[in-house]
Amino acid sequence: MGGYSQSPQGGARRAVQVDARKLWAGGLATALVAALIALVGIVVFRGVFDIHVLAPEEEGTWGDASTTQLMAAAAVAALLATGLVHILLLSTPSALSFFGWIVGLATVAAAVAPFATDSDVESEVATAAINLVIGVAVFSLVSGVARSATTRVQDTP
Repeated sequence: MGGYSQSPQGGARRAVQVDARKLWAGGLATALVAALIALVGIVVFRGVFDIHVLAPEEEGTWGDASTTQLMAAAAVAALLATGLVHILLLSTPSALSFFGWIVGLATVAAAVAPFATDSDVESEVATAAINLVIGVAVFSLVSGVARSATTRVQDTP
């Protein structure tokens, strides 16, 4: 499970080793958390505030297939983020910096996207809030797992 190597000015190489099992176990747990955030967000906005999210109001608190679709999309986003950070850790210096920018920009895009629809403003805000919380959770959880799944190893020149 090799990783990125570099030769600093001193001549010794630093390598990053990734514990793939730990990384992907954390990624799967993050996928579950992201899916549950989507579910809780929809239940809160539909059930408590009576704001439709991703479906017409008559769908009720639990909604329709769109609830399942958002949960699945959140889980897939978490797994994609795990794959991305794995690739970055193995190939890129400052991997977590790049990961932060990529996931941050994707989160902004997901949070802004509802405002490009013809929905009510309250529905757009609710959907944007759910997307934002999912993005922040995925970033923080996958970043933390990535840090705990990597080990820096010093090689001799």
